[in-house]
Amino acid sequence: MEETRRSIGVVALDAVLLVPAYLIPLMVRLEGSITRSVPPESRTSFLATFRGFIFVIIAIHLLTNVSFGLYGREAPSVASEVRRVVLAGLTGGGLVLIADIVLGLWPYSHRPLPLIGVAIGAIVAALGFGLVRMYGRLIPAEQDDA
Repeated sequence: MEETRRSIGVVALDAVLLVPAYLIPLMVRLEGSITRSVPPESRTSFLATFRGFIFVIIAIHLLTNVSFGLYGREAPSVASEVRRVVLAGLTGGGLVLIADIVLGLWPYSHRPLPLIGVAIGAIVAALGFGLVRMYGRLIPAEQDDA
């Protein structure tokens, strides 16, 4: 029962972590000094499509994490846990990239996210997934001396 509650908490943390992981690179891309060439109508369309696309991103990453066994029991060694997190992050990021390109071809006149936003978002998401899982191993729980 304790393991199930922990897994639900980790799933929730992963889902919450994905929003800023993909939103912050998008906002930097659209409002930063290098994007003065992006017309204002593109800014609003990227933000409008992001609202719907974030649910696709969350579904892709969480299902990828499930398929790589990131929820449930911890891996016996740190190396195998890191390997699973990196592979899940790369796979999820690749699937988000494919979804971004496919959705850009059909329902929208442009991709939901710029490619740099997808790439940076996937990297930040993988780092966040790793931090969530390694936090307990990096910072040991306080022990009572009594």
